[in-house]
This record gives sequence, structure tokens and C-alpha cells, in this order.
Amino acid sequence: DIVGTSLTSLGGSTSTGLPYALVKAQNKVFFCNGSVPLLFADGEASIKVAGNVPGACRYLTANANHLIGAYWTEPDPTQSGSTVFPQRVRWSDSNNFFEWGVADPAFSSGLTDLVNTPDNITGLSTLGTYSYVYRNNGISIMQPTGIASIPFYIPNYSIAPKGEGNAYPYSLATYNNIDRFIGNFDVFSFDGSNFTSLMDKKCNAEFFNDLKSATGVSQVRGIMCNILDNGYTYLAYLITIPGANVSWIMNVSDGYWTRLSWLPNGLVGYSDLQLIEQVYLS
Repeated sequence: DIVGTSLTSLGGSTSTGLPYALVKAQNKVFFCNGSVPLLFADGEASIKVAGNVPGACRYLTANANHLIGAYWTEPDPTQSGSTVFPQRVRWSDSNNFFEWGVADPAFSSGLTDLVNTPDNITGLSTLGTYSYVYRNNGISIMQPTGIASIPFYIPNYSIAPKGEGNAYPYSLATYNNIDRFIGNFDVFSFDGSNFTSLMDKKCNAEFFNDLKSATGVSQVRGIMCNILDNGYTYLAYLITIPGANVSWIMNVSDGYWTRLSWLPNGLVGYSDLQLIEQVYLS
């Protein structure tokens, strides 16, 4: 057990400094960011390691009663001799998120390495029946099979538009069975069937010019949030770009984008911006 430890101090010198991926399931919250073994909280005073999990992952989702992690370091970075597997997808046993062994045929836990894809994993999501493995330049579909010995099938091809993928890993935000993310040439939404261009050349040049000034690919963040503006609240996809010190906000209902400049210690400009900052930080 890990007691009385803040999330920011977990991992110590091996900390990735990346945001935590999390999945709420089985009355627990499972979380990891590649720094320490996959952990969970269940309301007790301590946080615990998820059973015999073999390492640390950066991304999480759940499907078909399995907990799924991607981009693994095994053993976790706090142990000697750890190796990074940026193309690896692992899943737990069915209905048992604490069992990750692959040698025992009594369990349906397993793994696959996407060795036939030329890039690294940059995110995970589940939309409806299928899960999706986001990569730098593509998206792989993860199909449940209903077969205990091979519970998932991941084809080698990409289902995304040619050359597109989740280019900024932490721009991926899922809400109401729709993913939104920054691609290589546009910002997209994906509902499991259709890809929709969200900028559609309206402000692509300025947006991608801002991205060139980002302090790092992993520093660009995208979240879904509610924003209060002129007395009413709307659902928004909010992208923050440190380095360029700007935020791009898309009103989901009408697709309209707003670009806001801010100082490193907070958003500035007019009264509503502080409200936006508070929503983002929460």
C-alpha cells in the first residue's frame, strides 16, 4: 500500500510528469501515467497496486469486462532493468482487474505488440462496442471477440484518414461516445464510424503555428468542459498550448472556435477568462 503520498510525488526520480490516465470501474478508480505500477483507489486511506500488474502504462480504457492499458514500461520505472514498450497493449483477466498473468490458461489476460505499425501508441478510448488504439499516424480498432483465449483482435491497418492520428497524446478527450483530438493536419472528432474535421481550414494555419511554439508535445492538453460565457453555459472542447500561451476553445453546439492569449500564471483578457481557467483547473 502507498499511504499519505501525493500523486505528484509518486515515482520520485522516475516520474514521467505526465497526466494520469484513469478508469472508474468496479467501485474503484484505476490510474497510471507510466511512472509507477498501475494503481487503484477504493475509498480507503491508501492507494494500492492493481494485483500482479507487470509494469506501468500511460493510457487506460475498459471494454468487455477487461481493463486495458497501453504504452507499457515493464517492470515499472521504479525497478531496475525496466524496458519501454511503446507499441504494447495489455488487458486484464475478465472481471478481474487485478490479474494480468499471461502464462496461465485459466486467465483471459494477455498482450499484443503492434509491431506491424510504424509508430507509437498515443492514446486509448472505448466508443460503444469497440476500443480504439490511437497512434502518431493512425488509429487501430480493438475488437472484442468473445473468445477467452483471444479476447481482442487488432487488425494491422488504420481506420483513420490517411496520415492522421493523435499527434498530441493528451489532446484526446472523450465525452458522450465521441473522441476529439489533434491530428497532424486538423482537429477531429470521431464517433466510432465517422471522422469530422473540426477546424476545416477555418483557422488551421494560426492554430498549427501556435503548436510549433508548444513547450512539448505532451504539454498540449485537451479536455471537455462547461464554460460560462455572458450568463450561459456551453459544452466546449478546450485545448491549452503552453509555450505559445494560448487556449483554443470550440463551442460544441455550433463549432465556433475562440483563441485566447494568457500569461504563464493564468488566463487574462476579460472577466469570463478567469471562469474558464477555473473550469479547466478543476
